[in-house]
Amino acid sequence: RSAGLIQQMSVVLRPFPASTFSVGQVEPREAGVVHSPGSSGDRNFTNSFLSYQIAKTLNWYERNEHRGLRFDEITDMFAHTGIQPNPLRQRIKTVAVYDKNTQIWETKPITDYDDFPGHEALGRKIAPEGVATYHMSLATMRRMLDIGLEIL
Repeated sequence: RSAGLIQQMSVVLRPFPASTFSVGQVEPREAGVVHSPGSSGDRNFTNSFLSYQIAKTLNWYERNEHRGLRFDEITDMFAHTGIQPNPLRQRIKTVAVYDKNTQIWETKPITDYDDFPGHEALGRKIAPEGVATYHMSLATMRRMLDIGLEIL
């Protein structure tokens, strides 16, 4: 009731065509954990997420354009994150090999003895909730910088 008036909420159910598919997540894979900036949980997620993004992009370029990527092309992908070149280079080394002659990074071959399982396996290790909180934290930091808050 609002100011003596009765408010009604109506619900309309419609049948869906047989060709319509619906996809959803039944329950979270991870209990809503938001890691504080700079914590070990934050670093662990960020490292595995960056490795996956680098491997996925390298794989796409190798498959579609038949070439690897130069270091400056990879750093341009992460310009919005503020990640320094040396930590980024460490992430690249976990998923790619560097050719000194061409100065190109290419995806590591998947072998039994190496620790690189392929970009699909890296992607399966990352929870969707972690990706959402990562992007939400980047957006929050951007808003704080926009209003002039640099140090809390």
